[in-house]
Amino acid sequence: MPIKLLFITVSGIIKFKIKCAKNTSSVSSADTFPFARVADNAKALSQPSKGKAWTTQYLHLNNSNRFFIMIITKILEVYMLRTLLALLFVIVFLILSIPIWLFLSILGLFNKHAKDVIGYKCVAWAFGVVAFLGGAKYQVKGFENIPKDKAVLYIGNHQSFFDVILGYHLCPPITGFLSKKTFEKVPLLNIWMKLNYCIFLTRTDPRQDLKLILKAQDYIKNGISMFVFPEGTRSKTGEMAPFHEASVKIATKTGAPIVPVAFTNTREIFETHLPRMKKTKVIVTYLPPVYPDTLEGENKKKVGAYVQSLIQAQLDEDKKLVQ
Repeated sequence: MPIKLLFITVSGIIKFKIKCAKNTSSVSSADTFPFARVADNAKALSQPSKGKAWTTQYLHLNNSNRFFIMIITKILEVYMLRTLLALLFVIVFLILSIPIWLFLSILGLFNKHAKDVIGYKCVAWAFGVVAFLGGAKYQVKGFENIPKDKAVLYIGNHQSFFDVILGYHLCPPITGFLSKKTFEKVPLLNIWMKLNYCIFLTRTDPRQDLKLILKAQDYIKNGISMFVFPEGTRSKTGEMAPFHEASVKIATKTGAPIVPVAFTNTREIFETHLPRMKKTKVIVTYLPPVYPDTLEGENKKKVGAYVQSLIQAQLDEDKKLVQ
């Protein structure tokens, strides 16, 4: 029965919107729930004989089932639409992009750099679509601060899934991300992540994580930039947690410049009102690079804390622009 009700609901939404477009004089635009006033609008909605089926089905349902339909309608039309579209796109992309893996594997035999760039841009494009569907109206500042002639370590604050989505979409190729071990178990997505030099930290096995940090250092030495969120997890309050200094060693041990990245207001897209995605203005700011070797005193001892202070100052500034 619930499946039948869901079918009636979805088909009803579609047909209701079609009728609204054709008969705006008969159907009020104030009807938030398309079925709430279906009895009053039955004549207007059922003029074509094909439109009677779903209307009659709804009218013959009992009150509890009508309430179920109204709830599902509200979720589909208002709260979950962006989330569902974004999720659907990700699934379709992961499935349809399978043949690209074969192409990239063959291309890599002849031109590894071209394989890396194309693979990165495919995912960066897909994440751009997800950001659009999710409602992220982003402003980018300081992109010119990214060094063009060398690999860098991006360090960002972490308050939303969209930090990764926007970071991946905006950073120039080739950039790998340090990620949670759990993402290694996600089918199809894990293959794209491995193709793009993502590293999966355990956060429970210090020895294994040390080896992975060394692997990230090797990537930097080979010209592949890395992106890390030194807080270790997404903030539940929007406030930054202390940075783990071990993450910064990727730069201090390789001499790579650190590019601090401030993500402002990304929590408002999704995390503050799960499972709904909401159109939100966000700001992504790339700060001037920090060269650990040039720091002095306490800043040289605790590079992570110093970089965090720079990001915090930028967040305080950018918050004024989104209020």
